Amino acid sequence: MPDHIFRFPVLIEVAGSHGTGFLLNDDAGLFLVTARHVLFKDGIGTYGPKEGGPVQLTSLCEAPDGTPLDQVHIGDFKHLTLDCEQLMANGLLAKHTTADVAVCKLATFGKVLGEGYSGSAIELVYSPGVTEDGPDKAITGVDVKFCFRFAEVSLAAPTLLLGYPTSLAGTDFDRNLPLLRTGIVAGKTRSGQIVVDCPVYFGNSGALVVTIIENKYRALGVAVKMVPFKETIYSQEFKQPVGVRYENSGYTIVEPMDRVFELLENLQAIRGEATE
Repeated sequence: MPDHIFRFPVLIEVAGSHGTGFLLNDDAGLFLVTARHVLFKDGIGTYGPKEGGPVQLTSLCEAPDGTPLDQVHIGDFKHLTLDCEQLMANGLLAKHTTADVAVCKLATFGKVLGEGYSGSAIELVYSPGVTEDGPDKAITGVDVKFCFRFAEVSLAAPTLLLGYPTSLAGTDFDRNLPLLRTGIVAGKTRSGQIVVDCPVYFGNSGALVVTIIENKYRALGVAVKMVPFKETIYSQEFKQPVGVRYENSGYTIVEPMDRVFELLENLQAIRGEATE
């Protein structure tokens, strides 16, 4: 597994709750991708100051000296703050009309930074409404060239889910570090979603799901919700149902990258109209 994929997921904190997102690169810049319900309360309005905003992002970044991932420390994290109301007003934040997906343009690309980082590090020119906190460090995202469309996703393909299940009990985990879950592509729904045999918990919403092929990743989509199983509680004494219990089935619904690309196209169209 290529270890740089651990730099893609982002911890999202807003209004006392947590979610997951991931970074995505295309020629237009750097984007945040997540579940719609993470950035839009009730899937409708953004989180302004009165609703508990702004949104705080934390991602694992690349140290100039190439510190390996198994030796990370708090100085290796990047912190960003999002003013969602300003981003929406400027056409830089969009939510899907039917799918539980949202995309925010965090930055455009500037000059090449040169040596000090592995590969080619490029300066980020942050969008109005995005504020950087802390020292300048390189962050990277999923390249759109390494994303599968829904039709390319194969049943039984092995999957990795990278997220921040902040609802885990105990103090053994550094919540700034993502955890991964493994599974397979278990099926596809009639509405064009992917089902993976991999459980998610509170905090995982918006997580990146990838498959690994010959040590190369391919992004499959955005984890949006767990699939519950329904159990009817039956009373032996009264010989009738007395309640219903729902539990995590271990399956998860994933919105495919097709929905993300639709939002990217919408953002570009909105920005094009705004600049004409």
